[in-house]
Amino acid sequence: GPLIMNNLDIGIEIQKIRGGSLINDLNMHMNIKLQCMGKSGSNCTWINGLKYYVYSAHDDTIYALFAILGIETKVISTLGYPDYSAATFIELWRNRTDDRPYFKLTYHQNDQNVTLYPITHYIDPCKGQVYCSLDKFQAFADRTRPDQPMDQAAPVCDATLQPRPDKPNHEYSQQKLVCDDFVDRSRELADQPFCDPQSKAAKGH
Repeated sequence: GPLIMNNLDIGIEIQKIRGGSLINDLNMHMNIKLQCMGKSGSNCTWINGLKYYVYSAHDDTIYALFAILGIETKVISTLGYPDYSAATFIELWRNRTDDRPYFKLTYHQNDQNVTLYPITHYIDPCKGQVYCSLDKFQAFADRTRPDQPMDQAAPVCDATLQPRPDKPNHEYSQQKLVCDDFVDRSRELADQPFCDPQSKAAKGH
């Protein structure tokens, strides 16, 4: 079962830190795209012409996203992390029959294999379907939405590392450095896009 401490599901909390901001940013862009269909207002101009939106990522960024979707062990077969040059693609679709939005997830393993493998069917709520209802993706985003901005993580971390009378100052400094490194890395993982959606350099979702 899940590891619960202080009434918190630790697994979910880690997912919020490592991939919560990314999956919610993906969800936000898909929702804006849907809301702006057929509209020409100033709030929609920037996204109406965009066909794709690109994120620069590391292996652990992709792993964090897959972990939120519950497919990391089903999709990644090499040493637990994606290979160099791995990539994942999320496509937004609209069904002409029921007029509802769907998403399709594919995976590029490495530079030795150019095949794009469909992997949506590995996501449990998608029940084996290649095209999955977008509300399933939104549910994952809602569950892992960060509770507070990442820059508020530092004071929490600092509070647990106060100097102790029986510990030398240099040892506390080393612990503080490790804490700061963790916070910086968490920010990098959680705030992945670093891209102003209204910038000309922004690509689209």
